Amino acid sequence: MLALGLSVWIRPATAGEPLDLPAGLDEALESGPPETVDQLRLLQTQVRRVVEAARPVTVAVELNDSVGSGVIISGDGLVLTAGHVCVEPNRVVWVRFPDNSRVRGLSLGVNHRLDSGLVRITDKPPTPESPEKANSLSEPEWPFVPLAEEGVTPGDWVVGLGQPNGFVEGRAPPVRLGRVLYTRDEAINTDVTLVGGDSGGPLLNLRGEVIGIHSKIGEEITSNYHVPVAAYRRGWDRLLSGRMIGLPDGEEPGDWRPQVGLAARQTEGRVVVTQVFADEPAAQAGVLVGDVLLRIDEDPIDSLRDLHRRVKRLEAFERTPLVVRRGDLEVELEVWLGRRPVEFPGADLTADWAQEGR
Repeated sequence: MLALGLSVWIRPATAGEPLDLPAGLDEALESGPPETVDQLRLLQTQVRRVVEAARPVTVAVELNDSVGSGVIISGDGLVLTAGHVCVEPNRVVWVRFPDNSRVRGLSLGVNHRLDSGLVRITDKPPTPESPEKANSLSEPEWPFVPLAEEGVTPGDWVVGLGQPNGFVEGRAPPVRLGRVLYTRDEAINTDVTLVGGDSGGPLLNLRGEVIGIHSKIGEEITSNYHVPVAAYRRGWDRLLSGRMIGLPDGEEPGDWRPQVGLAARQTEGRVVVTQVFADEPAAQAGVLVGDVLLRIDEDPIDSLRDLHRRVKRLEAFERTPLVVRRGDLEVELEVWLGRRPVEFPGADLTADWAQEGR
């Protein structure tokens, strides 16, 4: 039931479902800003409902010393954020909630051309405090808000949330109310004022659905840009599989060469793994010292030169099949390639290495 002097019944919100609009709100806002006190109260109450649903799942995304924002959009812990917040795939991040609790996550795909990014919470959700829910046969889920199925049009009222500057003791994620000024395929422009650290936070419609993710701030107070949910949907498979599209601002392509993360020796016509670097792609895929490399990306490996050539033609953060011989068995693995911004021992299988058989 609605407070503030209006008697309007609204169906209680269910986690992950769009909110109902109170009777009369659409009509009240159709011609522009509220014109009466009752219309203003209708809008205020609906905004409060949106905030109540979205604020608990508006999180800070922490990577090393940088902090941005994000929003949980599925019960299994998928978090939408901006591309420049998570930078690259397969990075461990911290996801911090408004109550200052935090859980581990992993960055998945990143599209730097659109400034879109995806993170998955890797920790398990807490067991519900409610005995009813705790005894349920279903697994606990993270709370989340839904993605909008429809786009937005200029004039639509929208709500912006974020965790600017990360978690601040005693401060909930700030709320900004505004309207859509214009849209295009890859951007929504609003007068919802953004500040540093809001990047990655949600832009929501009055049904509490995520319609965009905060991306860039222009020079004017009305120059606030958000990546539309439709743009995330178009590249969803690549984001979910952990691919990277484009490069961060100021980066050179040569700094993003693919990396497997192992050293090998060519002996008697075989390429044998001599070292697997901790926390690198080969180690994460389960490659062991002593494995004989047979095929990568379906191509045979007969020499170190073959290995170098095959890896070089792949892209950083591509998932590729790797087949090794381990004892008498052929083992099929999947390597989520990394990037090689700096040299490290055994990383560069040059022609000299191949000729020397080292």
